[in-house]
Amino acid sequence: MKNHMAKNKETSSRGTGKGQKLLSGTRDQLIKDLQRVHRVFPTAVPDRDFYRQHGKYADAAWKEHFPRFKDFVAAAKPTLPPFAAACRHLEQAAGLLKQHGKNLSDDELREINRSFFGKVEWLHQELKDFSNRVADEILASYGIGAKDRSRGERQEATSQK
Repeated sequence: MKNHMAKNKETSSRGTGKGQKLLSGTRDQLIKDLQRVHRVFPTAVPDRDFYRQHGKYADAAWKEHFPRFKDFVAAAKPTLPPFAAACRHLEQAAGLLKQHGKNLSDDELREINRSFFGKVEWLHQELKDFSNRVADEILASYGIGAKDRSRGERQEATSQK
């Protein structure tokens, strides 16, 4: 007779109440969880502390399969979409300007400003496009197509006049 209470060690969640982490998992489960965290926080830099806060697994789980956290990250290959990468680069650029801006000439600052705002305009368009794609996916999950959405937007616009 098989013990119906027995659990597979690799997928056991025993003792993992709210706030507790899974102590073990398969390599694929760990990688999928890190990818999930990266999808939820696309501009975050994946490091141990961030994964401890947002991941499902304890350090002991990934250490069973990866010697270092950066090996775990490399296996998950979290790549940033262009929009998120641009956001991260702009954040880094803004930090460098705060730190070193006082040493730049007025011409250098003007050129940086011109370049920076060009990127911001691009990001603004990317964000609008991304928002529309997400809205379309959400509506599609409810069986509403893009044509229905644009018809609704037109009706809303005419009712606001």
